[in-house]
Amino acid sequence: MKKRVIVLSAIFFLVCTGLLSGMALAQKGIHAEIDQQQRRIDKGIASGALTRNEAEVLQGNLSYIRSTYDRARTDGTLTPREEKRLRTMLNENSKQIYQKKHNMPVRKLY
Repeated sequence: MKKRVIVLSAIFFLVCTGLLSGMALAQKGIHAEIDQQQRRIDKGIASGALTRNEAEVLQGNLSYIRSTYDRARTDGTLTPREEKRLRTMLNENSKQIYQKKHNMPVRKLY
């Protein structure tokens, strides 16, 4: 009986630490993605692939995502629902960065 309690306690401990480390990795992954998108925006500005207005829109989106991420972390944990919402927002912003960097410039013909 004593062995069983020790084994179950050990398994419980390992599962809990695994979940906590998974949440920490998720937070690190989201933070890394935010940083990556910031670099992509900066490169687009430097190369001229993004106009000032496009960059302002993308930067505004990224600032909103950052503030949402900071609010979600105020209690110390990032719930799966919060993480899913942030990932969705990051994916959408990533698509917008690509689209705005690769759109054709508009020429005035007059």
